[in-house]
Amino acid sequence: MKHLAIIILIFTSAQLWADEVTVNWGNANPSVMVDSGGIALTSAYPTPAFSGDYTVALGTFDSFSPTETNYNDWQSHWRTFDQAPFNDAVGAFASEAFLESDGSSSSVNADNSASFFNSDAYIWIYNRQDAVANDSEWFLGRVSEWTFPTDLGGECCGNLTPTQWSLTSDFANASPSEIDVVWGAHSSGLYAGGGAYTVAPENFLVQTYLLIPEPSTWIMMALSFSALMFVGLFRRKGAMR
Repeated sequence: MKHLAIIILIFTSAQLWADEVTVNWGNANPSVMVDSGGIALTSAYPTPAFSGDYTVALGTFDSFSPTETNYNDWQSHWRTFDQAPFNDAVGAFASEAFLESDGSSSSVNADNSASFFNSDAYIWIYNRQDAVANDSEWFLGRVSEWTFPTDLGGECCGNLTPTQWSLTSDFANASPSEIDVVWGAHSSGLYAGGGAYTVAPENFLVQTYLLIPEPSTWIMMALSFSALMFVGLFRRKGAMR
């Protein structure tokens, strides 16, 4: 019987846990997770074995809204809530962390520079966070209900109704307007964002897409190269006189 490792945000009653919220998150086991060339992702957890290995992170951008055009600013705004061990043999990942009463995360991988309260949660799968053309591969996505709870005067989340989030079932059950795939593709390409791919399997849960230079960047590079060639040719002709 297949086991489903799901994202669960359980907002417990104040009488049980008034100081923290358990966050269990993951995906279906097994799942097909591939890169832009259709090759299965390899895990970077706990440390990368190869330069192209992938990290699976849950986090937020605070008030910044990531788009497929402002990717150069993602890394500076991203704050990790947790990172998940990734079993690349079956394409599955799962982890657990706590949202504390002060809005911080209990994860050893967390960036607790600011509170996570009331911020939109994203799953970011990456081989590197910085934007490097023809090297950075990303999947970044969420559904509209993925928002960390609001601060309730020091007693985090105690009166909220238990809520279940799942990377797999939430995408399957949500309407298209509730799904935000900023980069890469989900559900065999049914939902896709920025980036490029060369090979896509017929069926997959997630595919990372490659960062390639925008057409305007290629044009500027071509113009710059042409200008350099013209200057060099002009100088050679001047030297021959």
